Amino acid sequence: MSSLTDAQTATVLLSSGIASGLSALGALYMIISYLATPSIQKFSMKLVISMMYSCLLYSLANLLSYFNKISEICYIEGVIRVSSSLSSLIWAMAILHTAYKQFTDYTKDIEKTYKILLLFNIIISLTPPFIISIGQFTNRFVYFQITNLFCNAQPSQWALILVDIPRWVIMGLTILYTIRLMRVINEILPLKSTQQYSRIYVYSVVLVVTWLPGTLYRLYIYFIGPPSFVIVLMHVIPTRLAGFMNAIIYGKDYYLRSREEKSSDKEKKKHLLHGTKKPIQHISFQLNSELIK
Repeated sequence: MSSLTDAQTATVLLSSGIASGLSALGALYMIISYLATPSIQKFSMKLVISMMYSCLLYSLANLLSYFNKISEICYIEGVIRVSSSLSSLIWAMAILHTAYKQFTDYTKDIEKTYKILLLFNIIISLTPPFIISIGQFTNRFVYFQITNLFCNAQPSQWALILVDIPRWVIMGLTILYTIRLMRVINEILPLKSTQQYSRIYVYSVVLVVTWLPGTLYRLYIYFIGPPSFVIVLMHVIPTRLAGFMNAIIYGKDYYLRSREEKSSDKEKKKHLLHGTKKPIQHISFQLNSELIK
């Protein structure tokens, strides 16, 4: 990052801070809304909100970049950044896999798998920072250090093995499952039992799309060299906006769901009105018949 001027460095940090702040607010909005709305507390949304907890942690870690010149804060930032980024991608994969399984082989008690998914996520996402921590506090064969303004695993070959390759593998699987799921949705009409899974794949897709520039950024560093100011910005802004972009999708779904519920309520009221009119008409007809007699 030595090629950047002081003004460019300040711009990168400011952009990262604004994007991370928006993402944190978006994730918080989704989490609070979910906890306050029992009607949407279904298993599908539980998976999405779990992903948002990881996005929230990732956003908070990025905000620590303003203070990462202190070695202890750099270490905390690195641990949270690595674990939460892997965790959010694993949840994205879990969302797609669960939706695909429910469409192809519906399981009524699918919620029982949540604890297994949670345990798997914790083990996988914490393994890389655990190994890096061992290296940092022993012979420093691997450690967290400020590179390109943010705390990352070093040296680069260890960062590639412990962080980047796992991310790329999960992203590849996520893209594969997205394609398979969309094919299934187009072929199979969602039933009432699977309706909740027909839209949640969008949240995973948004997360992966926001991470693609970061993937290209890492490949650029490995194969070309130090990134320019524009490339750094193209990496920093999208990867920090996952929570915010998903909050927009969630808000749109919430608005559409509210409209559908209002429309459904109106239909129910109409049916109730029509249902009460018939007996009244029938009684009136009987009275008139008796009067004629």
